[in-house]
Amino acid sequence: IEEAVGRLFVVSLEQRLATMKQEHEEQLRPYRNLAESSKGRADDKARALADAKRAAKEAEQSVAEATKRREQRTATANRAVDNAQERMRKVQAELDAMQQDPKASPAAVSRLQNEVVAEKAHIDSARAEVGTVTEEARQAVERAQQRLFDQRSLLEQAEREAEATKREATERRSEYDKLLKEAQDQERAMSDQIKEHKAEAEQQRKASQEAEVRVAAAQYLLDEAEQIHATPQETIELRDRIARQQTDLDIQQDEVDALAESERSVRKGTFRQRLILVLAIVAVVTIIVAIVVALLTHK
Repeated sequence: IEEAVGRLFVVSLEQRLATMKQEHEEQLRPYRNLAESSKGRADDKARALADAKRAAKEAEQSVAEATKRREQRTATANRAVDNAQERMRKVQAELDAMQQDPKASPAAVSRLQNEVVAEKAHIDSARAEVGTVTEEARQAVERAQQRLFDQRSLLEQAEREAEATKREATERRSEYDKLLKEAQDQERAMSDQIKEHKAEAEQQRKASQEAEVRVAAAQYLLDEAEQIHATPQETIELRDRIARQQTDLDIQQDEVDALAESERSVRKGTFRQRLILVLAIVAVVTIIVAIVVALLTHK
């Protein structure tokens, strides 16, 4: 009965453990989903932060490139002004020299005057180009700088959002891990309790089997004693038979001793005779032992 009760108790504990696991699964599911969704948002913000860092890096490169192009274009425009002025000085010097030469032809003077006018126009155009290039380059640099400022602002915002979502994901995960550990501890305690009861039930089963064996042995002895007690004449006959068997054994032992004495007296004979005698003794002893065993086992 105790063994059956123990098995039923173990079954009850196993059912409670299965119910506990199901309840824990249902209770933890919202926390697990919240932790997973928080982790997903944190991952999204981390990717957004990486994109913002790349955009800020590109904006920095754009500012550097715009600044470099501004310097290059401004330098090119200024060189164009310098070249135009240098050509203007040369043409003006030639014109001045020709105007002072009384032998100079009016056509040559007129041609140089036209060149001076053209070079002045080139100088004015180059100077205007310097202003245009400078303004365009300035605007390009300002746009690049504004884009860099915007990208850095977006980067700072992305860093704040990524840090906030990461912190939230960490908190949600810690909360879920704590509840999961508590649930696992409860399940482990119940599982250990089941193992202990199973071990106790196994010990009880073995003890019950050993007790049954002892009871069966005791019952056999009791039945045999009761049978002997119920048949006293068989007990008397058994006692007489044992006495007769003991007498026969004594006689056979005397014969064995006599044969041994004979063997010692003829020990100095031939080897064949000794061998025959030894074999005879062994045969006699074997027969005697067989008779004794038969008498002892016969009831």
